Formats: sequence, C-alpha cells, structure tokens
Amino acid sequence: MVTVHMHISCSSSADIHDQIIKRNIQAKDGVRKEFNKRSKIKKHFSDDSFKVFTVSSKEFLKGKHLSPEETEIPKLKGFLQELNDCHSETVNYVSGAYGILSLIEGARRRKEGAGKADDVCKVLEKNMTEQLDQVKKAVEKAIKDFEQCLTEGVKNSKTSDEKLKSFLDHDKQPSFFKTVEAVVRKDGMHKTKKGEHINLNTVLASCLTDSIDEKFRKTFPNDVKGGYFDGVISRFSLDTKSLIQKYQDVKLQLIFLQTEEDKIKAKLNKIILKGKKIIYNSLTETSEKNMKKCYEDARKISGNDALKKMRKTIETHVSSNRNIYEDTKETMMKKMNILMIYQIITYNETKLWHYKDLVCNDELN
Repeated sequence: MVTVHMHISCSSSADIHDQIIKRNIQAKDGVRKEFNKRSKIKKHFSDDSFKVFTVSSKEFLKGKHLSPEETEIPKLKGFLQELNDCHSETVNYVSGAYGILSLIEGARRRKEGAGKADDVCKVLEKNMTEQLDQVKKAVEKAIKDFEQCLTEGVKNSKTSDEKLKSFLDHDKQPSFFKTVEAVVRKDGMHKTKKGEHINLNTVLASCLTDSIDEKFRKTFPNDVKGGYFDGVISRFSLDTKSLIQKYQDVKLQLIFLQTEEDKIKAKLNKIILKGKKIIYNSLTETSEKNMKKCYEDARKISGNDALKKMRKTIETHVSSNRNIYEDTKETMMKKMNILMIYQIITYNETKLWHYKDLVCNDELN
C-alpha cells in the first residue's frame, strides 16, 4: 500500500474535487513508473495484473468531494472479492462439508440409485482417464520445454561470465574495494548505501533465468484467471454437472464428487503457487551454494593488491568450475520433477481415483 499526502488549498468544492482527482492520477502514475523500473519483478506480471488504487475511506463515508466510485473503494472491494473467490479457504471448507453431507444422504438412499450405478461409474471413469491424461500431457510438455530452455541457457553461460566481468571491472571507483569486500562477506549479496542491490549469484544464474523467463510466465502466470499449464488444471472437469441432469437418482453422490474435485483443484493451485517460487529461486540458491567456497577464500584475502586478488579468486573459481551452470540446471529440473510429477500428477490422480472408488464401489452399488 502506498500513502500519498498532498496539501490542497482551494476555496470551491469543484476545485477541490478536480485537485483530488488530479492528485490521484499523479499518484497512480508515480507508482506505475516505479514499478516499471523494477524490470526483474515486472517481467513476471502481465500489464493488466498490476492494479493501483487510490482509496479514501473518509470520502466514501462523507461523500463531501468525491462520489463513492471516485473513492475507488468499490473497485478495490470488487478486486479483493475476485481474489477471495479464487482462494478462500472458507468457501472450500463449506463446499467440502456440503459434499460430505450429500454423500451421507446419498448413502441413505443408495438403493434408489442402484440401477444407474454401472452407467455412471463407466462415464466417470472415462471422463477421469481423459482429463488426467490432459494434465499429464501438459505437465510432461512443460518439463520437456523447460529442459530445452535450460540447455540453451547453459550454452549461453558466456553471457553470465560477461556480466560478472563487467561488475568486477569497476575497480576505478574509490569505494569499489569496500563493495567487493561486502559482497564476499555476505556470500555474494550486498545492498549499497545508494540502495543498489548487488547479487553475484543472480548474475551467474542470469543465463539460465533469462532462458526460462518467458516459458515460466506462461506456465505459472501470476494472473489467477489464466490458470497454470495453459489452464489445463482450471479446465479439469469430471462433467458432474451434466451427469447430475442425466442421473438424478445419484445426484447427491455426484455433488460430493464435484465438491471434492473443486477442493483438489484448489489444493493443487496452492501446491503450485508454493512450488513455483522454490523452483525459480533454486537457480540463484544453487549458484550461491556453488560459490560458497569461493566467497570463503576471498574473505581471507587482505593486504596489498587485495582487490586484485579477490577479483582473480572469483574469476578463477568460475572459469575452473564450468559445471556450475549444469549443476544449477539439474537442480532446477529435479525440483521441477518433484513438483510436477510427484505432487501435481500423483496427488491429483490418487485423490480423484480414491473419491471415484468411494462413490462407485461403496455408495452407488
């Protein structure tokens, strides 16, 4: 949240209104400009997924100078509601509880739906097999694409070397020795007095992060509406709604299955949200791990030509350990496989088959 305070000295209500609107527009533009400067952050957001609101609770309540819409509280409320609809644990809990109650009630009436059990189960099994197959294909394609991107990144490791050399060539600056000292003392990371963030681990991983950035944004978009893996998880459906219309006798059991499907998708989205951060950060974290011995050696250097020796230590370590980039790539792929295969596919498949069997084998027959 950004708070902007501006003094407004106008006599007429119309002038005050115009100045407030103008001030709010300027504040929004200022925030957007600052955000646009953060290129490393901005590249993970689509143009329409970054929202800026200038809200006024006092104006909303009193309505002295602005209309309710102009206070932007209704817009913010709608935006937050949209997020809540996507992520609310309460909604998922209530929905799940309703599903369980439906299953219990369905069990009480199971004799009434016995004749339709085989038909429904066959359709459910067909739908589940087809839908899970779509998820598997999307996940496997993503793994293959990421591996290709990272392989290209390793080939382009020269770009990271050049960025590292560019940083180390700033020795003409009087304060550069202290900067390098601070960088090696903090395992490659330092924030200068001017607010500049230096991270040699990020520099070394840049050939790999640059290679996957576009694919990463498409696979794991920050825009919730788009859905992960080109929306294959959000589109996943056992088509229970249409089955309910056709098989009214087993409606309650199908309602249970629908609520469990919704809960699984919500759980998967949480798993992916957490996992994608681990995957992306692994590139820089692996670089830091591989450079740790180098930083330790550089910290021991002192005396004459200390800066020159530090630079040489860093450059020699990188040039003599060309497997740094391959190791970083392999680490990310391992984490990718853990997330995608063991957590996404296995969790999704195990849970769905369990609930389908629960309904078909125990309740519908």
